[in-house]
Amino acid sequence: MFQSGVVTVLFVALQAAGITLAGAPIRVVFKPDPVEALDPAVTPKAPPPPPTNEFGMDLLSAIHDLTGLVFQTTFRSDLAYGAPINGSFTGTLLAPLINNEADLTGPELVVTSYGEQVVDFLVPINSFKLRILYNTELGLTDKTQYTVANTEDLIYLNTTTNVDAQAVWQDIVAGKPDSILPADETGEDMILGGNIAVVAASHYIGQILEYGEGKISVATGDLGGPFFLSMAVQKGSSLREVLNTAILQLSENGMLEQLLKKHELWSQS
Repeated sequence: MFQSGVVTVLFVALQAAGITLAGAPIRVVFKPDPVEALDPAVTPKAPPPPPTNEFGMDLLSAIHDLTGLVFQTTFRSDLAYGAPINGSFTGTLLAPLINNEADLTGPELVVTSYGEQVVDFLVPINSFKLRILYNTELGLTDKTQYTVANTEDLIYLNTTTNVDAQAVWQDIVAGKPDSILPADETGEDMILGGNIAVVAASHYIGQILEYGEGKISVATGDLGGPFFLSMAVQKGSSLREVLNTAILQLSENGMLEQLLKKHELWSQS
């Protein structure tokens, strides 16, 4: 049960932004959770599950409980996160906002200076640092091939002044194209299969280590951060104040932390 004072603040924010609860649903575009491949020998006729983003939907539900706002969600597996593709945001989760095809996208966009020029990011809902994961048995040696997913992490490694990150970047460049992973790939199977190290976001490390069952280790220290994760709205959107207020209240009352822990995304980095 939320305190009435919180609800009052949110309704005042809604009125100030000119948003009515009777208006059209807020158009949301989320990237769906990856779907695990099913063993056809075990489930030969099992249909694929409908796309969803469990953390994102839980977050929208919590925001709805606070504000009464109604969301209409579309899942787009064809869209990358927020890093430009060949210098353009076409094909990324920022494009629906830029093209007025959505009012809100996310739920885990990396907050970047180049993204802020074309959309408005909301207050952070999580943070992470970049860590190195490697094969426990083989260790980190001069023969280890470093890899990274083709996301904002790749851009950071290419532009940072962090000496260790620059060295990792040079190794990744030498190993192209195999050293650049698809944006949805976290690389744990590659680590288990050889002398491969993956640059990974710290909030996913718990899941990867659990998957590795002791065969994957984390290098000491980090390559950079903290970086911040959030959702985004159209540039100048009146929704920004309303949604920011709701997210801050969820952080203050502990609900946001509960959701992050529920979905194994909690990071104290």
